[in-house]
Amino acid sequence: MNDGPVMSPLPPRPTDLAQQIIRRIVSAGDTAIDATAGNGHDTLFLAELVGEEGRVLAFDVQEAAIGSSRARIFKAGFADRVEFFHQS
Repeated sequence: MNDGPVMSPLPPRPTDLAQQIIRRIVSAGDTAIDATAGNGHDTLFLAELVGEEGRVLAFDVQEAAIGSSRARIFKAGFADRVEFFHQS
């Protein structure tokens, strides 16, 4: 007999766990902030979650990171949902 709690397996990467949690919080129409836009993967993830009516405010201190993030978002067709800020 097993009286302990049943635990689901952890995702293989910490980012997968973070995305599972964020999916429960961010909904269509929301405004989300990506404080470290980097290469744009998380910005894209957030843009998908907020949908057509939502906004993502993406920040990065590196101009090159903003450029690569902007290109990724444009290619995905979400440029109208994301506003980029080059600042800390």
